[in-house]
Amino acid sequence: MLAGSRVTARTPGAVAEQLSVNESTASRLVDATVRAGLIDRGRSEHDARRVVLALTEQGRQLCDRALRYRLEYLSDLLDDWSPDDRAAFARLLGRFAEAVHPRRRT
Repeated sequence: MLAGSRVTARTPGAVAEQLSVNESTASRLVDATVRAGLIDRGRSEHDARRVVLALTEQGRQLCDRALRYRLEYLSDLLDDWSPDDRAAFARLLGRFAEAVHPRRRT
């Protein structure tokens, strides 16, 4: 929820938006992740009413391992693709991602 190439959620509401789920579902996911020791829940320094989330060291390590695995897996899949094929795939995948999540366009 908090780590990865473009994950920026730092509040339960942002988690809901990032995962495209309702706030109740996001709250349950956050609760389970806190219980697993992967994130800490605290209060904003600027607004004590606001809940903020932060990765624990264990959460950071898990995210690092997941990212390494994902990159190695994709590298293996694309290993025998030509540079032109990789470039075309990246372009089309980016176009697809924008169509799936248009509100995330920059």
